[in-house]
This record gives sequence, structure tokens and C-alpha cells, in this order.
Amino acid sequence: MKIMIKKKKRPNIPLITAIIFALFFGLLVILRLTVFDKKVNFWRQNGLDARRDYNLVIGAETVGEGVIENNGIFYISLDAVKEHIDPNIYYNVDAGRVIITTDTSVLRFTADETSYLLNDAEMELNFPVFDDNGDIYLPAETVESIYGYESRLYDTGIFSLENSEVRAKLAKKAKLTVGAGSDEYYLKLKKDTPVAVYGEEDTYTLIKVLDGEYGGFFGYVDSDKITDRVSETKEQTKHEVWKPNGYIDLVFDQISNAAGASLTMSDSYAGVNVFCPTWFSFEDAGGEVINRANKDYVNWAHARNCKVWGLITDNFDSSVSHAVLTDDETRHYAIKQIIAYADMYELDGINIDFEAVPKADGEYWVQFLRELAPLCHQNGLTLSCDLFVARPWSAHYSREKVGEVVDYVIVMGYDEHYGGGSEAGSVASMDWSREAISGTVNAGVPAEKIILGIPFYTRIWTEGEALASKAYSMDAAFEIMQENNAAFSYDEETEQDYAEYTDSEGRHRCWLETADTAVKRTRIAAENNTAGVAAWKLRMESGDTLARMAAVLDE
Repeated sequence: MKIMIKKKKRPNIPLITAIIFALFFGLLVILRLTVFDKKVNFWRQNGLDARRDYNLVIGAETVGEGVIENNGIFYISLDAVKEHIDPNIYYNVDAGRVIITTDTSVLRFTADETSYLLNDAEMELNFPVFDDNGDIYLPAETVESIYGYESRLYDTGIFSLENSEVRAKLAKKAKLTVGAGSDEYYLKLKKDTPVAVYGEEDTYTLIKVLDGEYGGFFGYVDSDKITDRVSETKEQTKHEVWKPNGYIDLVFDQISNAAGASLTMSDSYAGVNVFCPTWFSFEDAGGEVINRANKDYVNWAHARNCKVWGLITDNFDSSVSHAVLTDDETRHYAIKQIIAYADMYELDGINIDFEAVPKADGEYWVQFLRELAPLCHQNGLTLSCDLFVARPWSAHYSREKVGEVVDYVIVMGYDEHYGGGSEAGSVASMDWSREAISGTVNAGVPAEKIILGIPFYTRIWTEGEALASKAYSMDAAFEIMQENNAAFSYDEETEQDYAEYTDSEGRHRCWLETADTAVKRTRIAAENNTAGVAAWKLRMESGDTLARMAAVLDE
């Protein structure tokens, strides 16, 4: 009998391999799509709500809420504009008044009124500022016209305010990523997608999509995938700051009556190109301006090719400063008078000398300058202000912000030791002049906007039962010390001549101001690339001081 042996069937190796490979590949695809793929949701990533009617995007920043529609007109919330476009907007909540300042304009809006003031000229809005139960909204078209933005509502529901100056398109497909070089991405963009360019970071570019189903989305793409960049120049009206041929050589002229003006006009002052007479102050806390200006004085200065900057002071009275600065109607009234007087007397500039601003009123001090500057610029006036040498106690004067607004900052580089102080010393050592410049630069004011204030006066200190001092002109102080047989020496620390004598009243001490010290300070100003010098005050200098200072500035 023949035994039959059944052969075992061999497995189909190629088929099994193919199945395993397919399973492995499928697993990789699943892992890539679920674990390794870094696609993220644009809305969630940026804190937006896709279910909201409109989501606000300003530039390449998400805002979310902040846009509403009223009777077919879109409005942007004041809070959104203030946070993302213009942090300097002023809002008086009690009056419903919004004040916006630019380099050349001051705009005053009142909620629910179609008229507004543009540099004090009454204008009409197509649509009023909108008060939505206490929340203020600006018409989108107003935001566009003031700040140079373009608004657009995309199919995504994103309401975009666009201010990019560069438009481009994609040369090839690209991932729109969360950050520069990030693996996380929002979506894949097609070739030729139009985009706005917002800046470069390493080899990546921040863009915003300008069309299609993802209009308004923004993120990063590889820079080499962007092509056809086109720059769109946005016209911006800028004020041209007056600059002399060389340095500003200014003298403060303390004038309290017409006789003072006549005294100045009777003489010649070598090298001076700006006179700054102390013509304006305030009657009271109501903002009424006291006027002591003199048209003949202006004509005399102009005939000598010199400018005249009228000085207005806060009367060295904190109650006056507080009242004028903190109420926007009083500010407005004061500014209108200043501009009117500048026009009446054909002034070339305004100098603001507010030395009693309370610490709590720093923001209003800056706002006052913001509202004054555009009107000065519109009227061809140079705006300067006087600031103390930088110290923590005067930080509320906000030097950096002030430096952005005014044309020149005059640093009062004197009163290192002052009348009523507890210690005798120099009115201004040379290091004090250096610090006047360096401290102001470090506080954020460009050197080219700084004018160094230098003293033409000095103090004689009497150390008796109590410390006392009195200010004198250069010549008078020297003569007093000489007449009393004072011992003269050179003080290395202050880099000044020093004199002292003792009598029945006590010890009398003086760190002398001379033509030499004025020249040294002028050279310090020039070496530090400042705009020039400003001397307090005219007629306290010795005979050849001004001529010698001018020679330094002409070097």
C-alpha cells in the first residue's frame, strides 16, 4: 500500500511583507496626521471666536472684540485704537470728548456729534463718534484717514485694519506658521497668494493674507517664498524743524515791562541768533494769559536776522500748573491764546517754562505739549520747553515723551546749588553741565534736540548764623569779592575760579561765573553734538562773553 504524505503549504512571503509594509506605512500616515503633524487652529491660537460676527485684526495683531456695525457703518472701539494704534489718545469721560494729536493736527471729537475741531477749525464728520452705552467707538473711516490704515471685511469674518507698506505674493506653496521657524502652522497657502509684509525675523517673514478663504490670517513663511514685493509710500505730513546754519545761540531775556524791551533793543549782542523774552504768564488758574509782548522788539530782532521765541511760565505755582494742565478745556483756552499772541506779534517760536508741575500731573503735562505742538507747527512756530537736569524727583516730566513732541529741549544746567538750599556750592560745576546733557540723553531725548542751559549769574554765599545766598551778575560778583580782599584760587573739582573772605557776618564764598566758564560750557555743548546753548540771563554776562561763545560755536 502506498502511503501518501501531505506537504505543508509554504506561506506567501511577498504577500505578507507587502501587508506589513502597508500597515506600517498606514500607521506612519496616521501618526503624522495625528501626532507628528503640527497644524494648529488659527482662531484658538490667537484667542479669537469664529462664531463672533466680526473679529478685529489690526496690522498683524489680533484684537478680537473691538469692532461693531451700526446702520451699515463699521466702528472701531477707542480702547482698541488706544492699545494697538495710538497710546496717546486723550479721553475725557465726563464730557465724552476724544482728543487725538498727530505731528501736524489736533482733532477734538465729542460723542454723538457730527462736528469736530481740526486745529480749531470746525469740520464735519460723515458719521459721528459713537457712544455705545459708555463705550466709545470711532468710525473706521476716521481711523483710516487719521492713521493711514485701510479697512476690509474678509469672508472669514475678520475685520482688518491694514497698514503695511509692502505688498507681495507667494512664489510657491508655503506653510503659514505660528512663529519664525516654528513647526506649528495654521494652513498651507497656494502659490500667488497676495500678502502684506510686516517684517523679517532671521530667514522668515511675517505676513498677512490679503485675499481668499483665509483673508486676514497672519503668520510666518520662509522669506525665499515671497516674490514681487512692492513698496507703497504712504504720504505723511511732517513738520520741518527750524535749524540755524550752525548752533542755536539763545539768550533768555527777563522782561517785565516795556522798559526792559527798550533796554535790549538799545544794544548789540554778538553771535546771538535767538532771543527768548519772558513775556507770557497766567493771570490765575482759569488759564487767562498775561501778555507783555512788544512788536518793536520782534521787528528789531528780525532786522538782525534773529528769531524770537516767546516764553510762557506757569508762574512757578503748582496750583496754576495743575489747573491749566489737567482740564482739557482750560488747556485748549490757554493754547488758543498762546497761538493767537504768537501770530499777533509774529513770533518765531514758543518756549514753555513750567517749573511747578505736580508729580501727579505728569501725563497732563505731556498732553498739553501734544495739543500745543501741532498748532505751533501749523503756524510755523518752533516749540521748545525747559527741563531740569534729570533727577528722580522730576521723572514725572517724562523726558522721552516730551522729546518726541517738542522741537528742542532746553536743559536748565544751573542751580546745582540754589537759593534756599542747605549747602553752599557752585551754581553749576562743569560736571553738572556734562550731566545736564548725558542725563537727558539717557532719559531718551536725542542730543540733536538738546540745548544746554548755562548760567550768566553766580551766587555769593554767606555762612553765618544761617546759610544765605544772593545771585549776582558775573562782573558784580567779581567786584564784591575783590573789594573785600577775598582770597582767589582755582577749584579743580568744579573747574571754576573760587573766592572767599570772612567778616563780621561770617564766611562769604563764591564759585565765579566768568566768560571763561561760559566758553567751557559752550564747548561741552558742541563736543556733545547738541543743538546749542541757552544762557540765563541777558545782561548778567561780562563784556566779551557772548562774542567768545559765538567764536566757539563757529569753530
